[in-house]
Amino acid sequence: MTPPSQGQLWTTVRKARLIQVLAVYVGASFVVLQAIDVLTEQLGLPDWVFPGAVVLLLIGLPIIMATALVQGIQAAAPERAGAESASEGAPTSTDAAPASLSGGELHAVAKHWLTWKKAILGGVLAFALLGGTVTAYTAMRVLGIGPVGSLVAAGALEKGERTVLADFRSQTGDSLLAAAVTEAFRIDVAQSQLITIVQPNQINGILRRMERDPNEPFDLELAREVAIREGYKAVIGGEINAAGAGYVLSAQLIASESGDELAAFRATARDSTAVIGAIDKLSKKMRERVGESLKTIRANEPLETVTTSSLEALHLFSRALRTLGVEGDVET
Repeated sequence: MTPPSQGQLWTTVRKARLIQVLAVYVGASFVVLQAIDVLTEQLGLPDWVFPGAVVLLLIGLPIIMATALVQGIQAAAPERAGAESASEGAPTSTDAAPASLSGGELHAVAKHWLTWKKAILGGVLAFALLGGTVTAYTAMRVLGIGPVGSLVAAGALEKGERTVLADFRSQTGDSLLAAAVTEAFRIDVAQSQLITIVQPNQINGILRRMERDPNEPFDLELAREVAIREGYKAVIGGEINAAGAGYVLSAQLIASESGDELAAFRATARDSTAVIGAIDKLSKKMRERVGESLKTIRANEPLETVTTSSLEALHLFSRALRTLGVEGDVET
């Protein structure tokens, strides 16, 4: 078998219609992704569904192009066979025979697997698997099964559970940052339909009844004491760590009685300007784990639109709240 000439190669490519196939595939992929994006918003699908669909479509692209090429080669085979018969009797090298045989075997395997029927069936099965994974994930979440199960469905928390928020601890030495992050987190979680954060003025009254100083740091240990006294099932604690020029924010949802960790979350901020966005992500992760609808969570306004995008302004805001709500000083 002689190597194909340039004209024969062009005939193969023309038969394969690679450009047309690519255009159709890209167009169909766009429609599929648009549909998935709409369904994600309307049905409250997990955030990983859209990236998962993108990965499947990218995997399918070389398969579709290879199928088109193999089918083009098959369609061009009669023309090439005629060209080779015209040159029959030309001397050939016996050294090339094993390579030709290997190429023939490879082509036979490709013709067997790379057919339009199998390519389309493979795509359907891939997206069926994605749909099955989403269904299983949703079922586990609704039923409270496994690490993705909601805490409300699992019975660890009740709907509308009153929860005590401890002050975030700052390992950066910036106490103002910790106060600002705590207040921003409180504001964002307050949008939840499943968690009711006990407000600072209520905490202040409880501390006075406990004969504790409302001005002392409201750390996780003290928050648990308050929760146990008042019969609240859960407390939230958090921590801020430096990571180069940025920060790592973490939060834990803890059972007040036992001190067991019910769930833990983490978000990163590349610098101080991204702290508000990191708090927003941290809050949403917690609300999702508790069991709130993803559709409801996404419908809420971003944190920076209901507070401020300025960390400095949030510093001042949290300081004013503490002065008015905890210290009771209305003239400062």
